[in-house]
Amino acid sequence: MDNYAEETAPLFKLLRTPAFRFIIVCYNHYDLLRRLEQDLRQRFPDRPFQKTDAEKATYRQISDAYQALGSGFFWLENFNYVLREERNSLGQETEEMAERNERSRHITAGLNLRRDRLAQLPIALFVFVPTSSGELFARTIMEKMPDLWSFRSMILDLR
Repeated sequence: MDNYAEETAPLFKLLRTPAFRFIIVCYNHYDLLRRLEQDLRQRFPDRPFQKTDAEKATYRQISDAYQALGSGFFWLENFNYVLREERNSLGQETEEMAERNERSRHITAGLNLRRDRLAQLPIALFVFVPTSSGELFARTIMEKMPDLWSFRSMILDLR
């Protein structure tokens, strides 16, 4: 059963006023994200839109893109990759994993520590976590980003 209309109605109402928003989107199918993007572009055609892949970007790249946007919608796709620590089957961290884990920690810590700076801009910051990640993403976000979590505007669970 599709819950899209039920979940997004409060979001569209919340976004009528341009302001900082922190929106966590849990989804089970990528088509829902395309639909959300289309609806946001249609409902708010005057607001700029920026996408960044959290799996590949550094905190500096994310921060620079966010600041350059100035207002609108900022999507951090694949956010689940920065929420988890990589380990091999023996529970060890290889050198490559250590680099990715460090990059991920910089992203979550940077967003958390600079929440006041983020909140100065009228940008809706969307982070995306697929349901297939199988983790309690909300708890992980609360632990890794408690200050940003305090600004939490909404959690969408699109199915």
